[in-house]
Amino acid sequence: RFVVAAVKFKPGFDAADGELRLFPLDEGGDAEPVVMARLRFTHRIALFHKDGKDFLLASTLCSGKSHKEDWTQPGGIYLAEAPADLRRPWPVRQVVGGLNKNHGLDYAELGRTRRPGWLLSAAEGLFFLPLPDDPRGAWNVETIDATEHSDACAFDWDDDGEPEIFSISPFHGHVLALHKNTPRGWRRSVIHDDLAMGHIVWAGKFLGRPGLLAGSRRERRELRLYRRADDGSVDRAYEVIDEGIGPTQLAVVPRGDR
Repeated sequence: RFVVAAVKFKPGFDAADGELRLFPLDEGGDAEPVVMARLRFTHRIALFHKDGKDFLLASTLCSGKSHKEDWTQPGGIYLAEAPADLRRPWPVRQVVGGLNKNHGLDYAELGRTRRPGWLLSAAEGLFFLPLPDDPRGAWNVETIDATEHSDACAFDWDDDGEPEIFSISPFHGHVLALHKNTPRGWRRSVIHDDLAMGHIVWAGKFLGRPGLLAGSRRERRELRLYRRADDGSVDRAYEVIDEGIGPTQLAVVPRGDR
């Protein structure tokens, strides 16, 4: 068993020496981590299994910086296939390029057929990156919204058989929105526009019924819980379930009905 991590991202986006590392879990606390690849400004990673092979996706915030607010050198999405010996370097290639402020990499299953893939959030827009039949081939992106986005999550909120997308925009933005697929394409509606450096969006079954979580890293630094209204929409009368914490990442773990 192993843990894979992207390291050397902090402080202050100073990630020119970013690495992907493999940490053995079954060899005690003194086991040395393995450098899988060196990839500048890696911000998010995801592992997946396809046709008996293990792969890693890495999302880079940019490809370089002359100063903290330099966004002239776009990042992208990179693919690495696991070698036979996991302790050897993992070959890496870019599958998507041209993404500035490339912040989000969120697993999603879209459509009534639940196509697997990842939601990408960048200055160029909100995209869906479907998992291709052959990961070694071409990867193609689909545009959900052509405006700047930061994070996204998919869930069938209204039980109509097709997942909606919840998003934060712009980069580290203040707008929490819902995107619904219609016969004329994706339609966006704003839930709230008062997040303060929005950094958390998650939707799913929460204590047995639909819940939407949204978190901010500034001002009140709160974590909100939204519920579904009787008509299937989002009830805008949210509950603050924690504040003063400034959440940056979140995982919801179900245990029975808890």
